[in-house]
Amino acid sequence: MPENSKKYLIWLIIISTAVRAFIAGFIELGNDEVYYWTYALYPGWSHFDHPPMVGFVIQLFSLDLLLKDEFFIRLGSIIFGAVNTWLIYLIGAKIKDNLTGFYAALLYTTSIYCFIIAGIFILPDTPQVLFWLISLYLIVYALPDTGISPKSRQKIRANCFPAWSQPNISTEISSPYLARLIQPNRICPMPRIRTIIIKKMAALAQLGIKMNFFNDNESLRSAAAMSIRPM
Repeated sequence: MPENSKKYLIWLIIISTAVRAFIAGFIELGNDEVYYWTYALYPGWSHFDHPPMVGFVIQLFSLDLLLKDEFFIRLGSIIFGAVNTWLIYLIGAKIKDNLTGFYAALLYTTSIYCFIIAGIFILPDTPQVLFWLISLYLIVYALPDTGISPKSRQKIRANCFPAWSQPNISTEISSPYLARLIQPNRICPMPRIRTIIIKKMAALAQLGIKMNFFNDNESLRSAAAMSIRPM
């Protein structure tokens, strides 16, 4: 099985992608999907309650809404779902071995959230999950393979994954504004790597502030108004 794990993974990706593509082409758009379709119809740097990445994804895969069928509106979710399955395999393989990666990909595929919500429907979760998995892979890839005791390795795994469950490398334009903030002290116990991560976070935060205030975006102002609204 370990030596054939990549072959099984390829078949898993092909079959799951075909199933999701079939479903996406025969189910009408939901209310939320129609709403996010307007993000592509009226593109901007921000919208009432979400950043614009989901609209950019729709524009990209529908050729700027030239292809109007449900399948093409959701095509980004279908393709990202296949990429995500491959990424989760790489993460598992990096942590332990190819068989672990295949089991991770299998569990990902059998998840209702990953397979249907983020893998078929076109929602802000679609790009968010992709960037989240890329972040996880880069973090795991950056950690050294040797020189870490089993106890330290367990601490790294326990502290790294929960901290990165919400944010991603492009939080400002792909995930909801109210996503949980990164906790740098939990990402990695190694000060040097933690310092690099904090600097990258500061740069992303600065970019987000500039995007919202210099573009007079409505979404942050509406979110602030909602947060101070009397009960």
